[in-house]
Amino acid sequence: MQTFTFEDKVYVYVYLNETEGDTEPTEMCPSEHYYEYDYNEFCELTSNIDLNDLKNNPENYLDYEPVPTLSAAEKIQAQVLYTAMMTDTILEG
Repeated sequence: MQTFTFEDKVYVYVYLNETEGDTEPTEMCPSEHYYEYDYNEFCELTSNIDLNDLKNNPENYLDYEPVPTLSAAEKIQAQVLYTAMMTDTILEG
C-alpha cells in the first residue's frame, strides 16, 4: 500500500494478496511472468479517513469509495432548498 498526502487530500493505492503467474508461450510471444493483486486506488479528504486505520487494516479499503463532494453549484442549490424549507416552516408557524 502507498499513500501520498497533498494539501488536504490523501491519495491511496492499496494492493494486496499478490499472486504470480506465467503466460503460455506462443509462436509470437515467449512466456511472460506477471503479478496480480487485489487493488483499489482513491483520493479522499484527509478529514474523512482514519490514516492509522488505513495503514493497520488496508484490506478494509479494497472496496472503499470516497465520500462524494458537492460542486459549488450543488452547494448553492442545497442552500437555496434549505432556505426555502426554513422560510416555509417559519411562515407556517
